[in-house]
Amino acid sequence: MTCIRSVFFLCVVLNILLVWLHPPAMSTAWVAVAAILNLFIWIVTVTLAAPIHKQLDHNKSVELIDKLIFYHVYLRVVPGLILVLVTGILLYQLVRVSNHGLVQ
Repeated sequence: MTCIRSVFFLCVVLNILLVWLHPPAMSTAWVAVAAILNLFIWIVTVTLAAPIHKQLDHNKSVELIDKLIFYHVYLRVVPGLILVLVTGILLYQLVRVSNHGLVQ
């Protein structure tokens, strides 16, 4: 689990860097979409998931666990999968321009 958190944190840091330092080959709009998705996931984590985890530390509840699973799947995993797609698009843009430069 620590490895997954580390990868997620690294992705967020890299995404923040992309906002300011992205190569011209990468669409600014796609970089912004990726940044917004990351921000959304963090906000959901801090405002919805973390408080439920704290409540579960004190009192186990099936209702809370169900709510946490819902938030995790629909408000963190689904946006995360969309983020993977957006990242793929950004990498494709970068590779396409790099390959085009090599052909000429």
